[in-house]
Amino acid sequence: GGRAGLLETLKQRELPNNLGKGALVLTQMGEASSGLTVIYGMGWGGNAYTEVAQQEMAEIAHALQDEDGKMPNIVTTPTSALREPIAHKIAREGSFAALAEEVAPVVDRVVADSDEVIAIGHSYGARLATAMPAALSESQKIAELILDEPPSSCWSLGKLGIAMAQGVEAVHMQRYIKNSYDAAARKAWDHVKDAPEIARPPLAVQLKDISAMAQTKGFNLDLLSAVGSLPEGTPITLVSPELSRMNRKGDAANLMQSVSELYPKADLRVAEIGDSTHNVVAGNPAYFGKILELGHK
Repeated sequence: GGRAGLLETLKQRELPNNLGKGALVLTQMGEASSGLTVIYGMGWGGNAYTEVAQQEMAEIAHALQDEDGKMPNIVTTPTSALREPIAHKIAREGSFAALAEEVAPVVDRVVADSDEVIAIGHSYGARLATAMPAALSESQKIAELILDEPPSSCWSLGKLGIAMAQGVEAVHMQRYIKNSYDAAARKAWDHVKDAPEIARPPLAVQLKDISAMAQTKGFNLDLLSAVGSLPEGTPITLVSPELSRMNRKGDAANLMQSVSELYPKADLRVAEIGDSTHNVVAGNPAYFGKILELGHK
């Protein structure tokens, strides 16, 4: 649809932070912004400056434009802990609260003038998005939280399990890119290495990032904190690709059922994406536009 035109108007700028270049980026499209800000957590190792990520954000903006055609602002959050003390803490606790608390003051300043906020995350970004509401002082503005398969959200993969799952998903990712119906997205992957460089985590941090994603105990705490921090009735959607190795089929529904027993007034939703794996988003930016529809009131 209008994604190509939006990319021509796209502007990005670095937001000041203590983690490094590319950790927090503000993306704007169109001549005027709406009163909506989107907090978007990309998958582990993602770079907001690549055309791949920009197409995903253009799809999000296109899906969320207001009646006058004005686009939301989009804040991308870190795709790694980047600093070892933070990485060590999230690996030890399994909770992403420490990373969320690190970036929350910057995000709060961006959304202070917003009327509404939507938080969406994929994979590592979904683990971070789960922890964001409890860390933000502006959490009452969040109107929707969408978690696109946070790893180990329902059962602990363990370090070996997540390594094996990532290997399988890497193969699927290439298949999705190669066979995507979206020609623009396929071409964008050819230019990933041409994007501006961002801060890269040391090996020790990368290993701790993986360790944090491999355990479920912290996710459960982050999810309960999110439910308790959001306005009552805020839709929270857990997206579960049917064939993914990052979780087991049916566990998402069981998890949300258990949370609903603690918070009976919460609006908890599960979306199972049939015949798809964790990296179905690769080569398919329209995926984000579709899952955003799932959380509408």
